Amino acid sequence: GANVFRDFFASIRDVVGGRSGSYEEVLREAKNWIPEGYELESHRENRFSARCVYSSDNCQELSIGLFEGENTGLCLDTENAEVHDEMINGKKAVIITKEGVSQLCLIDEKKGNYLLITGSMEQTDDLVKIAQNIQFE
Repeated sequence: GANVFRDFFASIRDVVGGRSGSYEEVLREAKNWIPEGYELESHRENRFSARCVYSSDNCQELSIGLFEGENTGLCLDTENAEVHDEMINGKKAVIITKEGVSQLCLIDEKKGNYLLITGSMEQTDDLVKIAQNIQFE
């Protein structure tokens, strides 16, 4: 389960202090890759994270979160899930599919940031496409 991520995130030690202008840039870029038919439902941000939630007319949801800093943690449920490690644009990524939901977590090990994109299992290819097209630096 969660122990998979202890090792996965163990190398993330560099700190990016406080909120950066990269939030707006990354989330603005992501908007260009949201599948057709989705509209921004909500946008929340604080000092260490930002999250946008998009919804479609057929009640599907897609969320994109950007998290920064050493005090930011992430727990992903991998118990009884399908888990795949990937490299996307030279960065570590993991795709978790469980109970009809897919999550893609992209890691910037140099800065200690991560991007989490969540959608339905049918949207896994869209999640990868979004991650491939975001300049997550």
